[in-house]
Amino acid sequence: GPPVGTSVLQFHNHINRDGYFVDHAITQAAAAGYTLDTSFAGTIAGNVYASPLYVQSGPRGKGALYIATESDNVYALDEATGAVDWMVPIGTAATNTGAGCGNIGPIGITGTPAIDLATRLIVFSAATADGNKNIATHTIHALSIDDGTEAWSVDVSTLTDPTGLAFNPQPQNQRSAVLIVGGIAYVAFGGHYGDCGDYHGWVVGVPLSGKGAKAWATQVGGAGIWGPGGPASDGQSIYVTTGNGNGGSNTSWQESEGLFRLDPGPSFTQQSADYFAPHNWDSLDGSDLDLSGSEPLVIDAPALSPSELVMAQGKDGYLYLVQRADLGGVSAAAGTANVGALQVLSGEITNAGAWATVGGTTYVVVRANQGGSGIGCAMGSGDLVAVKLDPSAPQKMSVAWCADGMGEGSPIITTSDGTSDGLVWTAGAESSNQLHAWDLATGAIVFKGGTAADKFAHVRRFTTPIAANGRIFVGGDNKVYAFKP
Repeated sequence: GPPVGTSVLQFHNHINRDGYFVDHAITQAAAAGYTLDTSFAGTIAGNVYASPLYVQSGPRGKGALYIATESDNVYALDEATGAVDWMVPIGTAATNTGAGCGNIGPIGITGTPAIDLATRLIVFSAATADGNKNIATHTIHALSIDDGTEAWSVDVSTLTDPTGLAFNPQPQNQRSAVLIVGGIAYVAFGGHYGDCGDYHGWVVGVPLSGKGAKAWATQVGGAGIWGPGGPASDGQSIYVTTGNGNGGSNTSWQESEGLFRLDPGPSFTQQSADYFAPHNWDSLDGSDLDLSGSEPLVIDAPALSPSELVMAQGKDGYLYLVQRADLGGVSAAAGTANVGALQVLSGEITNAGAWATVGGTTYVVVRANQGGSGIGCAMGSGDLVAVKLDPSAPQKMSVAWCADGMGEGSPIITTSDGTSDGLVWTAGAESSNQLHAWDLATGAIVFKGGTAADKFAHVRRFTTPIAANGRIFVGGDNKVYAFKP
């Protein structure tokens, strides 16, 4: 596995969006005694929907955490003290979308940024206000991680897709985490809460030089790319999922409710090997049961054949497992996919799943958002569900255990050495307001959250903890929290 203290440069740690951290200091024994690190200041300004990032060698060669806020502020914080190394304001955040719907206000930087160590840039998208405090445009920025100076910016409203479709800024929202792979930053866009106005699913690719931006958009209106996990990659291709289209009852599929493989750039072949959609895509459209409420997971599962897979996580509670070599097009029947499809939750999956192969078993951990519980749990019950990728199961998946997540936060997975001390962590966002950990194999609770002194405040469901140098960091409104063993 990666060395201890390795940098966390993208949402869920890796381009495959696994949310898997190997950290020698995070053992099961240590996890049982975590406490809030009160010596870590972490004071910032603005509401936080993004997750923190971490660079081992940041400003002045010291470790630093990076966080972006809805007030359009970007921060670098000293790893040890939580003091501000630098802060850059990026224009004025919008008070309203201007599109007639939305539930984020102020709206500035929503999606988690990504960092490229070769160029030492942090890349993110910011919404900024017009004179009426509505969204004027979305701009992709790249700042130096060392001092916050701007290297370049791209106004997304100046871009068109290959068909000539123009980007319409007010009805578009940028909730998805940024992906950097192959020297290109990929930024995905969907709509606002309420699905108003003329928006599409967009993926914008900006080379790290800042020159030559390209865009791809869905044919049908709607079909937003909004899951907080953002685009995923296997190192070559880019994978995204889309939401419900607004074309009414279509006779032919038009890229809603889809899982896509995009070529670098991005571009899309339109070949069936490069997309998957559930057979009941039209009814999913009509029920607002998006396939895009979470990120695709790019999974390598050594026990399965084929082992190179990608998983979509549906608002219908289904996990759809398809082979990367051939995504299979529109599936033959409802609730099917070319490797397997399994309903594991009675509620929506609209956050970010995690996966890891530990001790030869590949686990995927997901949770329901705002109600819903695990289906077919071998052990326990609740809204946090661990699924084994299992070659002997009819759908190549079986539900290993379920637990009460005690909040709305999304999971990550840690081990101490790649095989031992497997743990699932969540922040009990919008509920317990405590950090929690479970045994990855059994679902047994390992850390219930400590005492009242270990609580955090105003942590939102879309953010995810990170692990770095034995500590767990959680981003909240106006503050980043650190927990230590």
